[in-house]
Amino acid sequence: MDRSKYKLNIDFINNNILYTPLDGGHKKTSKLEYDEITENPDFMNNFSGKDGYLIGTIFASKNLNKLKLTNSQSRYKYLVLISILFVTTMLLSNVLSTKLISINGFVTLP
Repeated sequence: MDRSKYKLNIDFINNNILYTPLDGGHKKTSKLEYDEITENPDFMNNFSGKDGYLIGTIFASKNLNKLKLTNSQSRYKYLVLISILFVTTMLLSNVLSTKLISINGFVTLP
């Protein structure tokens, strides 16, 4: 039987870790702060094992400055554009080279 009372939600846009109660009542999300966990470590017993593991990993990574919960889409938009241009260039050169060969044909010497 699962004893978890809360469900973990990660808000990547606003850089927050949120939790929502599972059992009835209001479903308002609350922000989970590192200070709350350090002051009352037994609060982690209210989460499932995988959520507790994820919370611990996130807080440890944030304390070591190894993790930022921000959306990294802007970092990759130029790489996507470059890769699309590269693939388009490769396909276009392949099509043009086959058209040139088929137009000129192969010349055989007698």
